[in-house]
Amino acid sequence: AKPMNQAEFETMLRELAAAWQRRDYAAAAACFAEEVKYADPLRYEFANRADLRAFFEHDEGLEQQTVWHRVLFDEAQQIG
Repeated sequence: AKPMNQAEFETMLRELAAAWQRRDYAAAAACFAEEVKYADPLRYEFANRADLRAFFEHDEGLEQQTVWHRVLFDEAQQIG
């Protein structure tokens, strides 16, 4: 895959937030690489897209919403 620029990263985040709100967890998980580091150090840690999707799907039937307050993206390292 080609590297993302800042605008593409922000577009992906909007798509991710919309997928979460629709509770379309397959689409939400597809926004992440196959190998991913996704964690809250005190509660959970995931290293792959399949486990991340399962985590998203365990939403207890609650509505979902995401608001990005600050977006940081390093284009050289492709880390956001």
